[in-house]
Order: sequence, then structure tokens, then C-alpha cells
Amino acid sequence: MVKSQHSLGVFQGATLIHKLGFGKRPRLAAEVFNLLPDDEKGVAAYTALMDVYSSAGSPEKAMKILGEMRERKIMPSLGTFNVILSGLEKTSDFQKEAESLKKEKKSLVATSRFRENVNADEKICHLLFARNL
Repeated sequence: MVKSQHSLGVFQGATLIHKLGFGKRPRLAAEVFNLLPDDEKGVAAYTALMDVYSSAGSPEKAMKILGEMRERKIMPSLGTFNVILSGLEKTSDFQKEAESLKKEKKSLVATSRFRENVNADEKICHLLFARNL
């Protein structure tokens, strides 16, 4: 579908990437992500790909995706922090980064309670990856 330029949409794209991760298919998940149009590569799709890499035991790839996301000026959501921190808990290689991300998450939680305007992409990310909302 994606190759023939049929849009999956934000929700279906992120969900497909996420499900491929559950199916232990990180390479295919990355291929789907790379085929998504830029306007569908938002916080939900990036977080889904980070979840794939974290679940596959590749936190360094998840951190790289987080960096790419930030370069594109896409702000992490609560679900993003849950995914990346969960992946980093399994390794001792990124302790400084994990501490910094925990502080960012805490700040986001403190300020997000007062946000009324949350875009659809962020809502999708919350549905897929945020716990206790």
C-alpha cells in the first residue's frame, strides 16, 4: 500500500510499526517507517519505531531515532519517554541519558496536565504507549 502511494494514516502507520515490533520484525518495521510520507512521521510513528528497537534489545538504535526525531523538531510525548526509558532500563550503557530523560519526563508530566490542545498524533502516541493517563 505504502509503495503504491496509498496513505496508511498516522494511526495505522504507527500501529503497523508497533505490531511488526511485537512480531520480532524490526527490519520490516523500519522499512515501513521509511516508506511513510514525512507528514505521517510524527511522534507516534517515531515512538513506535523506538519501541521496536527497545524490544529487540537495541537501545542504541532507539536513542538514534530519538535524536532524529528531535532534529526534526518533533517533541517527545509521555509515551515516547515510557518507551525509551523502558528500553534503557535493560542496559547500563546509557545511564546519563536515562537520568536526563527521566527529568524531561517529570517536567512534561508536570506541565502537560494543564495542556488542553493535544494534536491527534500525540493522542495516538498516548493511546499506544502511555500508561496511567
